This record gives sequence, structure tokens and C-alpha cells, in this order.
Amino acid sequence: MFTHREVIVKEIPIQVVEAGSISKPTVFFIHGWPTCWLEFEGVMNRLAEEYHVIAIDIPGIGNSVIPLQSYSKRNIAEYVRGLWII
Repeated sequence: MFTHREVIVKEIPIQVVEAGSISKPTVFFIHGWPTCWLEFEGVMNRLAEEYHVIAIDIPGIGNSVIPLQSYSKRNIAEYVRGLWII
């Protein structure tokens, strides 16, 4: 049901997991420390019929294995924002 892909942002691979039709409203999930996208798997399954659901693994967590030098909110936000610029 889920589509997994890797998106490179500022030379760092970030795992993106999606389900549902892109023609529907999008719900975006971003996990906290130390969880990964799997934290949202159950709710994503439930919402995928009505929404386009997207979850990521922030760098250094889950399948986004390359860690960042800084995990400040601002730095993480730059990588999340970078997903939508590509």
C-alpha cells in the first residue's frame, strides 16, 4: 500500500513514504525523537482512502541513515522544506 522513495536534500537522502491519491488533500507526518515514520503507519492506513498521506524519516533516523551535524529545529526545518522545492 505504501510507496517508499528516497529524496536527496542538500546531499542527504531522506526517506519519504506515501499512500493515497495525490489528487486528494495531503496530510504530512513528521515524527519526533527517537521514532520514525512507522509511528504513523496505522493512522496513515486509515486516512489513505480519503487523503494523500506522506511521512518522512528525518535525517539520521529510520531509513534516512545519514545523520546531521545539527538537529536544531531550524536545521531540520530546512531539510523538510527542501523536500518540497525538489
